[in-house]
Amino acid sequence: ERPSPRLFAHGHDEPPPAPVTWDGDYQKKQGEASSVVSLIKNIIRDLEKETAEAEHEEESSQKAHAELMDDAAKKRAQDVKSISVKESSKADSEELLTAKEGDLSSTKKEFLATERYEAQLHSDCDWLLQNFDLRKTARAEEKEALKGAKAVLLNTDISLVQSKRGHQNAALRGKGAV
Repeated sequence: ERPSPRLFAHGHDEPPPAPVTWDGDYQKKQGEASSVVSLIKNIIRDLEKETAEAEHEEESSQKAHAELMDDAAKKRAQDVKSISVKESSKADSEELLTAKEGDLSSTKKEFLATERYEAQLHSDCDWLLQNFDLRKTARAEEKEALKGAKAVLLNTDISLVQSKRGHQNAALRGKGAV
């Protein structure tokens, strides 16, 4: 035989007894009902407070945001102005630098030309110093030779000079006649 299935949790085939309920008729409780209404009123009041606080915070945040945006716009305008001043100053500085670099380049070229000229003068001076005694002696000899030539010319006979001229003229005539 098979055991019979148990239908109820307490192990019997019959339902358990009914639970104990209150005695008498149902009556509305005045105190508890008013406390629920007052609780709802408190919740509504709290919500209204929180809503007012949230609105106030939102207004404050909006004002702070507007001030921040105004400050940012002012700062941006100052920065743009500062950038333009700095760019202008940079352009002026670059122009001045370019001019100074050009001046430096020309000054360097002039300096190098001066150094070359100085080196040339130095070599000329060295040559003059090395050959000074030789040139002094050559000039003295040349002076003596000129004095001798002058003395010879002063002591010569004028007729000799004329006869030489006559011979030269005749020689020239003879060449022309041939």
